[in-house]
Amino acid sequence: MKIIGLTGHSGSGKTTVANIMAGRGFYHVNCDEIVHGRVYTDKAVLKKIADCFGSEYITDGALNRKALGRLIFSSKEQYCKLMELVKEDIISAVENEFEKSDGVPILLDAPTLFEFGMQGICDKIIGVISEKAVERICLRDNISKEDALLRLSNQKDADFYKQNCDIIIENNEGIDELYQKISSVLKGLNIE
Repeated sequence: MKIIGLTGHSGSGKTTVANIMAGRGFYHVNCDEIVHGRVYTDKAVLKKIADCFGSEYITDGALNRKALGRLIFSSKEQYCKLMELVKEDIISAVENEFEKSDGVPILLDAPTLFEFGMQGICDKIIGVISEKAVERICLRDNISKEDALLRLSNQKDADFYKQNCDIIIENNEGIDELYQKISSVLKGLNIE
């Protein structure tokens, strides 16, 4: 089973890269979807979050993502605390998803790949970075520049990805250039 890790900071265009690669035959394991669709809806996980951070982060039996997001993106300590709290639940859910790949190469789309120690299971790791991250986050999430910068301040920076990933995709141009870069990467991986 070949596993290609895909990671990068918020606003880098990682989702676009993932969608393009999924269209090229990868089995796309989207960690964000797993976390928000399965892990953060699990009653045992919600209880752990309420016990650790307070019941105000659970509303009508569901995670209040906006409130928790404000907390964890404003404090690296709180962010790390949440990552440690849900780490095993996320890894277990991701490993369960691998079993559905049926031998197709897996694209492990994980913004927090390194935070959860999943880099060791990857054959190669692609990091997506962009100088346009702040403006993309502002547009995508309808937040201020200050809030976008605060969010990025709690994440790994471009230098981290350059030092720790096998392949870097710099996503600073348009979609045509991005397609060309991805095609080149896939040829280098002997997948396309």
